[in-house]
Amino acid sequence: MGTSAISHLKYDLDNYAVALKRVANLAAGFFLEDAIIRMNYLKEIDDYINEMNYRFHQTFDPNERM
Repeated sequence: MGTSAISHLKYDLDNYAVALKRVANLAAGFFLEDAIIRMNYLKEIDDYINEMNYRFHQTFDPNERM
């Protein structure tokens, strides 16, 4: 049952990450005119998502991973 809960959490995290990237791309396209600022903003979003994925994977013992 623990593995199932972890897989559901990972699925939800991945869906949240995809939705966040979509909203960030839309917001950057509409509100940020400068390409450099837009790219920095999108890079910050990607870094945040990568950090959350890293934290998610580090919170479990290696024996508990799928």
